[in-house]
Amino acid sequence: MRQGLFFKMFTSFWLTVILSAVALEGTAAYVRKKSWVQSDAFEKLLPVAARTAADNVEGIETSGLSAYLSWLQQTQPVMAFFFDEKGDELTRRWAPPAVRKEGLLALHEPGLHKGGTASEIGAMQVLGRGDRRYAMVFVLQRNLITWYGTTFPYVRLIAILLVSGIFCFLIARHIARPVLRLQAAAAGIAEGRLDTRVGADLHREDEIAGLARDFNRMAGRIEALVHGHKQLLANVSHELRSPLSRLLVALSLVKQGPAEEAQEHLERIDAEARRLDKLIGQLLTLSRIDSTVDGGQRTSIDLTTLVQEVASDADFEGRAHGRRVSVAAEAGCITSGNEEALRSALENILRNAVRYTAEGTEVEVSLRREPARAVIRVRDHGPGVPDNMLQSIFVPFQRAGNSTDGSGLGLAIAERAVVAHAGSVRARNAEGGGLVVEMELLCDVDRNLSGR
Repeated sequence: MRQGLFFKMFTSFWLTVILSAVALEGTAAYVRKKSWVQSDAFEKLLPVAARTAADNVEGIETSGLSAYLSWLQQTQPVMAFFFDEKGDELTRRWAPPAVRKEGLLALHEPGLHKGGTASEIGAMQVLGRGDRRYAMVFVLQRNLITWYGTTFPYVRLIAILLVSGIFCFLIARHIARPVLRLQAAAAGIAEGRLDTRVGADLHREDEIAGLARDFNRMAGRIEALVHGHKQLLANVSHELRSPLSRLLVALSLVKQGPAEEAQEHLERIDAEARRLDKLIGQLLTLSRIDSTVDGGQRTSIDLTTLVQEVASDADFEGRAHGRRVSVAAEAGCITSGNEEALRSALENILRNAVRYTAEGTEVEVSLRREPARAVIRVRDHGPGVPDNMLQSIFVPFQRAGNSTDGSGLGLAIAERAVVAHAGSVRARNAEGGGLVVEMELLCDVDRNLSGR
């Protein structure tokens, strides 16, 4: 039979308490044995103390009764009372009824008398001058352990089992309840209810509460990823449908139209096929970034060399359209990760900048090293982006304004690659026009320092 976490914790706690009780019972048995050894004080110490107290009362001793009894209580584990034949306590202290009872009994009957719980009271008669009778009463001083050791064992056992059972039940429930709620939430997500969360009413600040918060963050991340993939699939379907529809129309025109227009339609088919090929390639890149960067082998990357190489390629492509790319890169910026993914990210940002910068201007690329990070800045001199779209341009298939150029995947690929390398990317409009895109990546500090 499968045992639940609650049952395991409850039995473990309770067994621990029971074993502790067994150890305490062993201590109690020792205490009881010790108390019987202390009771020997009645036979050995009581007669001597009674004789000395009587001598103090009758003036034979000079220390005084009160001083003697005080000294006796300080040096021996007893409380001492001394009664005269009228039953008065001669030091004028209040005597408990059980003590007074044993004292009066000793005044009338010679010999040692024991009374009280576990015989902790001892009394003895002593004769003074003229056969005057006195009674000395000892009460064994008892601490908590002594009291525990002399109470009824069956009562103790029942009390231990009852109190420990309730206590362990509450502790086990306190620990197991949030775990069971985590289990229920996990089952809800497994059944497809991605909005399932562990309730926020866990009023605790321990590891289990931390686990619940991490679970909620994980569930939120899974929900966002699944929603994003669904949205991406819908966008891909829409983006693929348009060029495919134009392809079918062009094919139909080739078949049914006049022969002199066939070449024009074939060129249209070629353009749409190339557009489809580019779109599918970018989608594969977007998917490959997640799988390669997260699970692939990470290598050391010289960002200075990478930026210069990508900028050189972009400059070569841009010069054909009257645009240039300039680079200002600090040496010795080293990071780790997947070089192809970072190259693809930088290429997409640079090509986007070259496409939109004004003719006759140049795209400015800079790489600067900061403590524990490297910042790559790309600035163009184009029309910029509406302020309300500065964040959405990194979403797949989102295009700035009314632009129809490109597939809307370039900046999304760049953002996905940078985030996969524990970095960040952001965009802002530059003063005087144009767009600034900044990439921040972690730097290998030790490698950078050693390379200076």
